[in-house]
Amino acid sequence: MNPVDFIELRVCRACAVPEIMDTEALPSDKTGTFTMQKIVEKHVALVEALKEWIEVHVHEPIKIEDVAHKAGYSKWHLQRVFQDVTAETLGSYIRNRKLALAAEELKNTRYSVCFISDRYGFDSQQTFTRVFSRVFNQSPRAFRKSNARM
Repeated sequence: MNPVDFIELRVCRACAVPEIMDTEALPSDKTGTFTMQKIVEKHVALVEALKEWIEVHVHEPIKIEDVAHKAGYSKWHLQRVFQDVTAETLGSYIRNRKLALAAEELKNTRYSVCFISDRYGFDSQQTFTRVFSRVFNQSPRAFRKSNARM
């Protein structure tokens, strides 16, 4: 049998970062040894729960520190876990969700750009316009003109 088959992962209790260890040095599964699959399942479940929480709070300013506190993780570890599961940073995910919903409102409503930027927790209309323009390659007003459904 391959020596790698005898390696298991132990989860650090403080941050849930797997450490590769020799199985002979580890206690049984009942006392703290986890397989990589269990760690991945835990992280996927955490990320899905975070996505649901973000959807509920998308109209508020969301700070990564607040999300990490809700999840019970450090800011840095949570960002690493989120990116490992989604291949996207937590900050990018939050920003992209807010921008996608704002774009839908620009298409489907007559709300002002100022109102929409405030609704999704941007610091100012200028910040919203700058970020929106980077992602959609046009200003919110130009986007509305070219995509209006009304």
